[in-house]
Amino acid sequence: MFGLFKRKSEREKLEELYCKKKEQAFRMSRTNRKESDRLEAEASEILDRIEILDKTEKLKWLNLKDKNSKTKNSSHTSDL
Repeated sequence: MFGLFKRKSEREKLEELYCKKKEQAFRMSRTNRKESDRLEAEASEILDRIEILDKTEKLKWLNLKDKNSKTKNSSHTSDL
């Protein structure tokens, strides 16, 4: 009930799309190999986008952490 109004993050949307493409590719592999390969390529591109998103989020977090530590260090040096 509480998750009813929760918006999906960009990563969650991409993960859902990735799973759908992989499932479609699996089903198509039985009948149309060319279409299956195309869907696998799309899934691979989505996975690359997820990895890029993860890296940028990690960098943002590290930059924020670094800024906070610099702020704390500058306040300690002013006390001396």
